[in-house]
Amino acid sequence: MSSQNKIKLLMVDDEIKFLESISKRLVLKNFDVTTASNGKEAIASAEKRLFDVAVVDFQMPGMDGLDAIKHIKRQWE
Repeated sequence: MSSQNKIKLLMVDDEIKFLESISKRLVLKNFDVTTASNGKEAIASAEKRLFDVAVVDFQMPGMDGLDAIKHIKRQWE
């Protein structure tokens, strides 16, 4: 599958080992995965490119996942 046809996925979680493990498995399944370990990183990634899907941990220190998603959504309205 070409990189143009891959699903662009943003994975956000503050548990780094979990994030790395899941993202590696998804890459093996032909997803184009970008990871972020907090809400601010997620927003920065979303400012650089458009994602098809975002999987976000809602309970993170600092900016929680819901606030990050709201911010990301507002920038594309």
